[in-house]
Amino acid sequence: MMKVLLLSDSLTSGAGKAIRNLQLILASIPGYTAEIYTNKDLPPILRIINKIQAKIESILQGIIIIDSSKRYFSFGMSGVIRIADLLKNDKIDIIIVGWCNRRFLNYKSLARVRTRVIIRLSDDWIITGGCHYISECTFLTAQCCACPIIAQKSLQNRSKNLQNKLDLISSDNIDLIFPSKTNLQKFQNTYPEFSSKAYYIPTPVNTDLFRPVGNKDQKNNGDDDIVLTFMAADPYNDKRKNVSFAIECFKDVQKALYSYKNLRLHIIGGDTSDVTNEFRHPYVSHFGYIESDSQRCALLSKTAIFLTPSIDDNVPNTGLEALACGCPLASNNVGGLSEITHHLSNGYLLDSLDKSKWVSVLVYYIRNIMLLYPLYSAYSRDLAVRIYSNQSVQSAWAELLNK
Repeated sequence: MMKVLLLSDSLTSGAGKAIRNLQLILASIPGYTAEIYTNKDLPPILRIINKIQAKIESILQGIIIIDSSKRYFSFGMSGVIRIADLLKNDKIDIIIVGWCNRRFLNYKSLARVRTRVIIRLSDDWIITGGCHYISECTFLTAQCCACPIIAQKSLQNRSKNLQNKLDLISSDNIDLIFPSKTNLQKFQNTYPEFSSKAYYIPTPVNTDLFRPVGNKDQKNNGDDDIVLTFMAADPYNDKRKNVSFAIECFKDVQKALYSYKNLRLHIIGGDTSDVTNEFRHPYVSHFGYIESDSQRCALLSKTAIFLTPSIDDNVPNTGLEALACGCPLASNNVGGLSEITHHLSNGYLLDSLDKSKWVSVLVYYIRNIMLLYPLYSAYSRDLAVRIYSNQSVQSAWAELLNK
């Protein structure tokens, strides 16, 4: 029996939930068992060190002059966990690295062991060397280590950081998984010498759990609310997710459809203590983080259309849950969102964040919801089952693990 250890610093984020679902998939493959190790499993002394590092990082971010609302300097190479320490008292055949920030995992230690390691990329950190730039960066492949956008003073170790990552993925024991075809292609174009180490395997979603519930065929019978749903991030004002844009669009849709008294915007996720006046509106409900899968499924099943106006995104786990629940989607055409939003088949893929275009599309959709919703909903559900269900993804993982 082969033992797989999955590393994720948390299981509450979208990427963390994907790891939790991946554990179920791996455990169902004959000959494999799977366990998860998170920051809650850290020894007490390492948890203390982790908190101290977080505090120091917070202080430094306040000193270094960078626009923290637009750029994220994370995923460094150091962390409190060293892989060799995990292997001392347990026989582990394969390690799968999920969402692990720089205070949790020492990435350099991955290359110092003979154990097979698979790194699942939830974003572009391998490519960018530590910079999370929120828009489609034209400097990504050309001059990532000499970025003209961000002050070089705050990036003195950036070139070294990127080189450390390239050294890491060149190790014989390490492979990379991209849940987005877009990001895989971006990586292969940037580093063709590592193409043979990179694979595409979709993020799985439990389509038996996340499925349409209730009567979803009647979305405008005069009594039921017409609900637009947006999934917020933590922190709430994370510019990448664009919650302010979603709220402003909703306000304008409501004005255009003033005779519709049953329009609502549901915002799920994030910390409701971060909800300031700019996010408040009489017909906008803030639910905060919802741990229960069944509760999220129930809310998504009331959704007329799921909004993802992200400035930067991969293939978000929340979008996959919405897809599985049969939600039509309206998405900005960035990252992997085009992989789950097929224009005029299960919703709308817009090429810009022009608010007037978003409002126009949403108004048209709501006015024709009785005709369009059943078509878009059925397509979303079918796409989720065909491509992203546990059963569909299992065979790809079995093939990779048995290589």
